[in-house]
Amino acid sequence: MALKTGDIIDPFLCATAEQEQVPFYTLLAGKPTALIFLRHYGCRLSRVDILDYKAGYGKIAQAGGQLILVLQSVRQILKEAQKEEAFPFVMISDPEQELYRRYEVGAAETMEGIGSPSAAEKMRRAVEELGLRPGVKEGNPCQLPATFLLDGDGLVLWAHYGTDGGDVPDVDTLVKMLNGGRQ
Repeated sequence: MALKTGDIIDPFLCATAEQEQVPFYTLLAGKPTALIFLRHYGCRLSRVDILDYKAGYGKIAQAGGQLILVLQSVRQILKEAQKEEAFPFVMISDPEQELYRRYEVGAAETMEGIGSPSAAEKMRRAVEELGLRPGVKEGNPCQLPATFLLDGDGLVLWAHYGTDGGDVPDVDTLVKMLNGGRQ
């Protein structure tokens, strides 16, 4: 079921870098949450977003919110990444793409379909500024992102299904939304 504003996200169990079977509502912990579906940890577009979210996470926390990312990566890759980077947010491992299917987070028909000016700029930053190299390829290479802003009880306050690989909100947009300014 595609999520839309006013829906309540259904309970599910998920795997994180730290735990194998975690109830989603335990992760939600009663806090306003940006739940963002990205591609996989080895994807340079996703890594740029992940690193930007890490750098700006203090602003998200200061706004009273939190961030949970869903990636098509196996748990071991996320566990290693967490050990190296000490991310201040949770990353859900969904290599079988069960949550992507459950919430109808779609994919482009071709790799060209994930391209856009914002995706090109992220790729430029990944290569030229951050020196990121491609990692292990996992999941659907044409996967598109999605973002859901949830209140502490799992009510969807805002739902956005990305139209290209770079179509996720930046930290400042998330903070604005957490502070009540919806897009």
